[in-house]
Amino acid sequence: MTRLRLRLRRDLRHAGNAAGIGGASDSYQAALDDFALGVFRLPVETVAVGTLALLDIGEITPDGLLGADILLAFALDIDQPNHTLTVYCARPCTDARPSWSFPYHTVEGVTMWRDRLMLPRTINDVAGKAILDTGAQRSVVRPDFAGPAGVSGEILNNDPSSPMHGASREQTTFRLHRFDTVQIGNELAHNVPLPVVQLPNAQEDALVGGDFLRGRRIWLPAASRQVFFTAPQP
Repeated sequence: MTRLRLRLRRDLRHAGNAAGIGGASDSYQAALDDFALGVFRLPVETVAVGTLALLDIGEITPDGLLGADILLAFALDIDQPNHTLTVYCARPCTDARPSWSFPYHTVEGVTMWRDRLMLPRTINDVAGKAILDTGAQRSVVRPDFAGPAGVSGEILNNDPSSPMHGASREQTTFRLHRFDTVQIGNELAHNVPLPVVQLPNAQEDALVGGDFLRGRRIWLPAASRQVFFTAPQP
C-alpha cells in the first residue's frame, strides 16, 4: 500500500514482515479513515505498508494488494475476462454454488491454514495441497513435492532456469519444469510448465497464482470452504 501519497497515519504499535517467494519484506501498520471497492465500503481500519515488488499490469502500476482479510470476510466473484469484481456478504452455506448458467468446475476438500485457502492439487498423479494466492504472479511447485511427483534434482538441473520476484524485492531463481498432468478439482491439464522454487511455509506443496485465474471466472465463497471456476477463455 502506498503511504506517502495517501498520507496515512503510521501505527507504531504494530510492525512485522510479509513472507513470500524471495524472502521477507519489512512492513508496518497504518490507520485508515475510509476504505472502499467502488461504492462498496469495507470494514478495514488498518493496512500493512511495505516495499512490495508489484509488477506493472499493462500501463497500470498497482498501489497495493487485497489480502486474506478481504478474501475470507466476503464472497468474491472474480470475472477476469470482463475485468470485474463483485463482492458479496459472506454466508457460510454448505452449498454456496454460483448462479452461473454456463459450465464450471468445482473444487472439493478445500481447507484452511491460518488465513490461507488450501486447495487439493494433484501433480503427476501425486496428491498435495496448494495455497490459493490471487496476488502471486505465477503458480509454483515446491522442490520437496516435485521429487515424489517423479522430478528428481538431476532432472531439475537440466531444466531452464530464470529469476523470479515475490512480494519482497529480493530475487530468487527457479527451474521451469513441464509436468505431465496437473489437476485442480475436476479439471485435468497435460504438459503444464510450472516453476519449481522454495516456498516460505512448510504447509503447502504448491501455490496457485494469478496465472491460473487468467481468462477464467472464479467464485470464492471462502467462508464455505469452496472454490468454483470456469475453463479459461482464449
